[in-house]
Formats: sequence, structure tokens, C-alpha cells
Amino acid sequence: MTISSPSFRCELRRDNGSAAVIVDGELEEISAVQLAAVCLQARDVAGDVVLDLAGLSFADGTGIKMIETIHRSFERSGHRLTVVHPSRRVRADIARLGLDRVLSIDDMVAGDNCFF
Repeated sequence: MTISSPSFRCELRRDNGSAAVIVDGELEEISAVQLAAVCLQARDVAGDVVLDLAGLSFADGTGIKMIETIHRSFERSGHRLTVVHPSRRVRADIARLGLDRVLSIDDMVAGDNCFF
């Protein structure tokens, strides 16, 4: 499944029971809702999910808070959402909002070897 808008693309990839949601573009209010829909579908299909932010060029506060909301939804259902490949800018925004203590973020950043 792929959901896209002019400045945002979100794709669910599955491989041997694992699922990854690959994000590309700008994450803001409208695209955050699209991201939530794909992540929740991935959780329903595979359980634990990797959220790959390597292609995310921008995220506003609404978009980053939606990642937190998605993460909490996963926790409540007994599953894990792992964020990988955030750019330094996105990672700094996550930290600025204090969400680096809440989200499961892999130490890799964009440009490192692929996680999924």
C-alpha cells in the first residue's frame, strides 16, 4: 500500500513477516494522518513495525507528535514501533519536543546502512 500527496509519500513494505513504513517528503498535519493510517495497517498485518524516516525532508511539530501518538498506540496493543534513519534535523526536532525519551529510535541516521 502506498499513500501519497504532492509533497509526501508513505509506503508499506513487507518481507518475511516483518513490516516497514517508508516515508518520503514533508510530514505535517495532513500527511501525519496518512502516516498514521499506514502505520496502523502495518501493525495489523505484521505486529512490530519499523518506521524509516530516511526520506523525510521536513517534519513540523504536528507531524512529530503524530509519530508519538502512533508509538503509544503500538505500545497499548503490545507491539513496537521503531524509528530508524531520522535525519539530524528531524532527530533534533524530536529531541526538542522531549520525544527522544519516549520513542524507540535506532541510532542510525539517514545515510547509514539500510535497516530493512
